[in-house]
Amino acid sequence: MDDYLTKPVALAKLRAVLEHWLPQRDGGSARPAAAPPGKGGALPVTQPALDVAVLERLVGEDMGAVRALLAKYARTASAIAAELNEAAGAGDFARLAATAHRLKSSSRSVGALALGDHCAELELAGKAGDAQAVERHLAQFRILFERVDAELAAALATAAAPAAEDPEHALQILLVDDEAFALELLTRQLAALGFNRVTAIGGAAQALARLADRSVRFDIVFSDLQMPGMDGVEFVRALAQAGFTGELVLVSGENERILQTANQLARAHGLRVLGSLTKPVAPERLRRLLARHTEASAPQPRSERKVYAPEELRRAIAGGELLCHCQPKVSLATGALTGVEILVRWQHPDDGLVFPDRFIGVAEEHGLIDELTRAVLLAALRQARIWRDAGLDCPVAINLSMDNLGYPEFADFVVDALA
Repeated sequence: MDDYLTKPVALAKLRAVLEHWLPQRDGGSARPAAAPPGKGGALPVTQPALDVAVLERLVGEDMGAVRALLAKYARTASAIAAELNEAAGAGDFARLAATAHRLKSSSRSVGALALGDHCAELELAGKAGDAQAVERHLAQFRILFERVDAELAAALATAAAPAAEDPEHALQILLVDDEAFALELLTRQLAALGFNRVTAIGGAAQALARLADRSVRFDIVFSDLQMPGMDGVEFVRALAQAGFTGELVLVSGENERILQTANQLARAHGLRVLGSLTKPVAPERLRRLLARHTEASAPQPRSERKVYAPEELRRAIAGGELLCHCQPKVSLATGALTGVEILVRWQHPDDGLVFPDRFIGVAEEHGLIDELTRAVLLAALRQARIWRDAGLDCPVAINLSMDNLGYPEFADFVVDALA
């Protein structure tokens, strides 16, 4: 067997095979004849050993993606070539064939077509155990590999010095997913689009720690929804509490309805949601989503926050200015309502709606947290009774401060309120 085609047959592959084996119309050979070993290598000196245009046709003319893939090939090809020589020296033809097979496809993909062809010949010779054919093709392979290596270095040097870095491709991106394969796949897809400043982390808790160290300001966070320990919904809440000012992309293998619900939740927490993606992530959808990010949407520095005096907060508690907002809790599997969480807000007469991060610390520091929590608990119980009387049995949860547990009488108050 001289060659093969896989089904479905690609037209370009069929053309390449025909050009390789059939004579040209003028009677000449379709490809230059290989030079004898040691007599100039497998190609005439005038013919390039590396045609980067082949790779550009596969991934587009995005030089960021081309550069990343060429660099990846450069790192692996040398190691594989060394392994090929080692297998040949040991007379291990089975290993030689397997190694040549590994280098064959990647060489053809980056445009080292003749090198890929010699890998194919080495693979066949190794499988046949033909020592003479292995020696002949290996000699040509070594000469050609030196040329590919040199031209590859030149291509990388040219591609590595763009006139100016695209600001959008300079984004710092954080990926959060417990699946290592999903992280690797999304990292490669981003690299193919020219986004190379990517940090991949295998869990929400580790991601929060990475965000907290402030050494890098991340512009976009991609987060999976289904993760063990802290899931994506909890991570969204933690991001909001941490004051994350970048953009968020939620990723999940669940259906669109679940993603839309999670997006709405993230927006309700004040986060800037760039969009959502379903697994497996489609490259074109990823490209369109990232295209929405512009310099105009970059986060702005936060203004100085007003500090509230404890006397003002005490008057607000006594005057009924605290409001209870209800955040639904739903099952990710079914979308069914499983309960609500009561979130306190302060309806300030001058400043409008004030979020708890502006006044909970004041309450804890000045001994007002017990009074505040009691007011929230009573309001939550009143609302739960209204729902129950209307035939809706909905569990209600409120947040407690550690300081609440330091008051011995607090437990008695809760029991009495529930009676």
